[in-house]
Amino acid sequence: MKTAVIISGGRIDEDFALDFLYGGSLYDKKEAGEPLSAPGRAGRLVAAADSGADFLYRHGIAPDMAIGDFDSISREAMEWLCRLEEAGQTKVVRLRPEKDDSDTQAAVTYLHREGFDTFWLLGCTGSRLDHVMANIGLMLWGEEMGCHLVLVDEHNRAELVSKDQTIEREELFGPNISFFALDGPVEGLTLSGFYYPLEDYALSLSDAGLTLSNKMAGGERQAHVSFRSGRLLMIQARD
Repeated sequence: MKTAVIISGGRIDEDFALDFLYGGSLYDKKEAGEPLSAPGRAGRLVAAADSGADFLYRHGIAPDMAIGDFDSISREAMEWLCRLEEAGQTKVVRLRPEKDDSDTQAAVTYLHREGFDTFWLLGCTGSRLDHVMANIGLMLWGEEMGCHLVLVDEHNRAELVSKDQTIEREELFGPNISFFALDGPVEGLTLSGFYYPLEDYALSLSDAGLTLSNKMAGGERQAHVSFRSGRLLMIQARD
């Protein structure tokens, strides 16, 4: 698998994003003006989608790639990207403003063509519900393309679930686990190892309250999700 982290222009909790990119508290140790080293970046490409570059600019983190029509990026961050491009540190892909997809989708499309199949998306949640819905739709599109997309912020991790998937307690992002049917009903949904189990249930978006805020059953180290058909979104929440 080739993994990319895409920083988009939505709301970003900076402490969480820095910790996600580099692990631990490395960013607390850097000297003023000293670029971060990237020990946690091995095997992961870091890309900025348009104004997502502003976050990286503020913290002196040179992305491997930046892509977008750059209509919402700050002047300072754009000038910084141009300097990185001239130095050969960052590939900058400029798009026309008149396009049919978002900058985030353009980033996923471009990198998928370069052989990447796993994408972690930061800055894709926040106050704009229309953008959140577009990014959830992007996960469906990514699955059709053979990619796995994960939306993550300091509170939530959202991704599509395979038809036969085991969830490990020690790998949980948060204790609250919710499931939603997307793109039609999910047939034959079975949840085992959960506080609220299900057996061969046909889940639709209209009865999502049934699968809202579930948890792993006490004492269980694993939980299991299976279904016959449909698209199932799983959101793990920390609060």
